[in-house]
Amino acid sequence: MLAVPPRATVSTIAYPLATGDAARTGLGHGAAVGLLNGAWAIGMLAAPLGAGALAQWGGPRAAWLTTLSLGALAAAWLLARERRGGPATAH
Repeated sequence: MLAVPPRATVSTIAYPLATGDAARTGLGHGAAVGLLNGAWAIGMLAAPLGAGALAQWGGPRAAWLTTLSLGALAAAWLLARERRGGPATAH
């Protein structure tokens, strides 16, 4: 029950962004949503497995710090990319 509001928010924001960018590059909306769903599915599979392996190897603190670090790096990359004007679009 607690996970539904954040997921709904992410979906509400992500799908229009993905399909809007897809339209500008000539990729179909269905393909964009499919790629987005595939990326989420891979993340939902890989994240717990990776965190479990890290927790077993270095303890729970190592798993949390690695997860937080990767999230912070991804956020910084996205912010830097946005400030540069984003990826080049096809004309």
